[in-house]
Amino acid sequence: MKKPHHTERFSSFVRSELADFLRDELYCEKGVVVSIFNVESASSEGRVKVLVSVWPESHRSGVAKQLHLLENKAKTYLAKHLNRKYAVSVHFYVME
Repeated sequence: MKKPHHTERFSSFVRSELADFLRDELYCEKGVVVSIFNVESASSEGRVKVLVSVWPESHRSGVAKQLHLLENKAKTYLAKHLNRKYAVSVHFYVME
């Protein structure tokens, strides 16, 4: 099923903003690649589910812990960059 156009645009914007946020806030050792795989959002619900992939897999648990700690900071970051009445909650999930 295809997403409505406004939901796709919102997801794309959130993906772009969170990529900038993670580039600045997430600490990774040299050689570790973290990428945003998918952003699932229901903009009316105010929740964003961010699927993140980590390579090499041996660093997955450490990155997952960091991402969990950064969720509130990501919410604040998005609130500053989105023109919305309410802030969206951000939840990071590391793909297996």
